[in-house]
Amino acid sequence: MKPPRIDNRIGAINEKSACLETRTHGDKDPMRKCRPCQTFALLALCAGTIHAQSTSRTRAAARDDSLRTYLQTEMRERKIPGLQVAIVRGGRIVFRGAYGVANLQYALPVTDTTVFSINSATKSFTAVAILQLVEQGQVDLAAPVSRYLDSLPTAWQPVTIRQLLSHVSGIPDLLNGSGDLAIEETESDALRRVARLPMAFVTGERFQYNQTNFLLLGRVIRKCTGQAFPAFATQHQLKTVGMRHTGFGDSRDVIRNKSQSYRFVPMSDDTASRGSTNVFEQFPDYLRSAAGMNSTAEDVARWIISLQTRRLLKRPESLTAMWTVPSWNDVRPNLWALGWPAIRRPAHRAFGGIGGGRSAFFVYPDDDLAIVVLTNLSGGSPQDFTDSLASFYLPGLVGSRRAKSQSPRGRAWGESP
Repeated sequence: MKPPRIDNRIGAINEKSACLETRTHGDKDPMRKCRPCQTFALLALCAGTIHAQSTSRTRAAARDDSLRTYLQTEMRERKIPGLQVAIVRGGRIVFRGAYGVANLQYALPVTDTTVFSINSATKSFTAVAILQLVEQGQVDLAAPVSRYLDSLPTAWQPVTIRQLLSHVSGIPDLLNGSGDLAIEETESDALRRVARLPMAFVTGERFQYNQTNFLLLGRVIRKCTGQAFPAFATQHQLKTVGMRHTGFGDSRDVIRNKSQSYRFVPMSDDTASRGSTNVFEQFPDYLRSAAGMNSTAEDVARWIISLQTRRLLKRPESLTAMWTVPSWNDVRPNLWALGWPAIRRPAHRAFGGIGGGRSAFFVYPDDDLAIVVLTNLSGGSPQDFTDSLASFYLPGLVGSRRAKSQSPRGRAWGESP
């Protein structure tokens, strides 16, 4: 939109002033002499407003240019073939971008509708589904999981829904020692295998990220609603928000506009195309409450907006509960809130969704800001520079954009599967 022309405003103001003066009764009107002052005051106000708007647009454009340059630098240094970004401020998307290549084999560019795997960031959607059931009175966060599920091992029965969501249950992990899933197992087989294992630690004693917690939460959703998690989430989240490009699936499925996932393996000539290998992703259907969603940065951004504007969770206390970090038995704070990794610090606290070392979204609830970065490189670790992107809007967040982000790394973030 072009800024209004000052000369047009001057003409309109002068014309209005002349009309006013024709209605006066000679020179006896004491206000007649003041009208030129009023006119010039209005002119000054208009000029000042236009100048402020122009300055604001210039600064925003310069910030966006710097942000694009920074993103492209990170992509180049991390060997990320393709990336999408969306930034939410004040309840709307204020920046959106698509960069690089979605498919190296066919040199297909990333567009706004390219779909990326978000892997374990799916867990944040599972947490929202559980809080929706809490609002409906079907689930109690403080209730033991045995209230909803039968035939659990004795040691698992007292574990609460809140402890499952925050990974302090102590229940053993479905993943084997190398961090892999036994894909050929059925849900019943997987649960029988894990049920024979001892507890990893006393419930509430510490944090340990694992997939069994979210398998059980998926079963709770199915028991309470009669729907598997993908169907429940599609009906009560994706359709509510209008997430047309979001769904469930893995490398076995044909997914429209899906980007191929890669892993970079350094080689002697150090070129991104030669050093990139295909990643084959497979998530058992019974673990879709832990991983297996695919989306676009814009869809995730709109989901975050809906979350914060009470379209998904109607009560403000629900969002507060989900983003409250529980304490361990010794009162030390946990690493996760409920289904969301937490970055605790004196200012600019954040809650994130992290998946596969390739996708990340951070919500900064006290700053009315959210950053979504989706990539197609396993190991691209966008969570390491999401804070740096946020610093373009929150200048005091990090000291240097070339320094590592303040966010923690590793299994606490849920980078596997």
